Amino acid sequence: MNLKLRTFRGNARMADLCLKGKKDNLSTQGNLNAYQPKENRHPKFKLNKLLLLGILCCFWMMPTMSFAQTSAPALAYDIQTTGDGHPYYLTEFNGKLYFNANDGTNGRELWVYDGTTATMVHDINSSGEGNPREFAVYNGKLYFKAYDGTNGNELWVYDGVNTPTMVYDLNSSGSSSPEELAVYNGKLYFKAYDGSSSRLWEYDGINNPIQVSSAFHSPKEPAVYNGKLYFNGTTTGTGEELWVYDGTNPPTKVNSPGVTRPSNLTVYNGKLYFNARDGSNFKLWEYDGTNTPPTKISGSQHNFSYLTVYDGQLYFSAHSSTYSNDVEPHRFDGTSISMVANIQSGNGIQGCSYPRYFTVYNNKLYFSAKGPSGRELYEYDVTNGLVLHDINPGWQGTDPVELAVANGKLYFN
Repeated sequence: MNLKLRTFRGNARMADLCLKGKKDNLSTQGNLNAYQPKENRHPKFKLNKLLLLGILCCFWMMPTMSFAQTSAPALAYDIQTTGDGHPYYLTEFNGKLYFNANDGTNGRELWVYDGTTATMVHDINSSGEGNPREFAVYNGKLYFKAYDGTNGNELWVYDGVNTPTMVYDLNSSGSSSPEELAVYNGKLYFKAYDGSSSRLWEYDGINNPIQVSSAFHSPKEPAVYNGKLYFNGTTTGTGEELWVYDGTNPPTKVNSPGVTRPSNLTVYNGKLYFNARDGSNFKLWEYDGTNTPPTKISGSQHNFSYLTVYDGQLYFSAHSSTYSNDVEPHRFDGTSISMVANIQSGNGIQGCSYPRYFTVYNNKLYFSAKGPSGRELYEYDVTNGLVLHDINPGWQGTDPVELAVANGKLYFN
């Protein structure tokens, strides 16, 4: 099956809805700097328009091939025909893909893509931009932050049928700016500004949202683990630390002396893992949910981000222990940390691939990384190793961001 919606290429980055239908020209297992172009490489194209949302449809691997055969990314929908639609916050809801986009007329508003056509759901701010973001699906509805031009940035809800509505004006004198939305114990939790400080709030879908506690402020990085809600909370004097809430009793600080600024909270192998500062650097930590302080994972790697569980291991972006200041994809198998591949060899900024947006799709791990072909889409599995999807041949790349899975396909900006 060879899906080819249109011929495209160009000097600009991808920025409108884009579908995948040709064999990749390059394949690498291990160090990508060792790869060589295959014969009959697909000719360079010329992009007539900036691309936006991309779809990946994976197919069977040919037995005689040494690399995975997939369909090539292609434009799914051109939201703004005279410029960039820039879709962000891609979220699946009710079997459709919802996102924030700009059609060039109404500004940034709520859009939906049904697999064929993209349409604006509602012009939330008719005099400007509603700019909906921070999406979360809760109790069969889509919640998000938006601005209607009158009430500031507040919490909104959409049921998939009726016009989106504002849930409640939490800050009547300005914007409450709800962020860090998380579903826990049958309720929706989020950070919001009440006019004096950003606190943790909870909403049951019926009554007005209520503030959980004033013992800390600026809660972020929420994660549900072992029946409790964990997050980064800030207090005067001690700064950002790990907190926990059981849904009933007041939130409490986790016993974690010297561990500050926790981020990327992720559950793996029955434990909670996160990136946090140990006083001198950011390291990978694990916590078993007891009163025992979190344990620092040994290794010289540091600054961990985009923690993602795939194939029984924890994958992430991290500064390498082998190459000075070299940011590459790594993994943790429950015992030790190792580098997946040195995509961009060398030291310093020029030797960093900066992998990001790790997303599991169709039993493979996809992410964006900077290599010899610029920032492009990469796919990885243990059998085939690392495969480069060189969407825009040349050195500039397409800079794929906002990877999201919906209806059995991988979308991206």
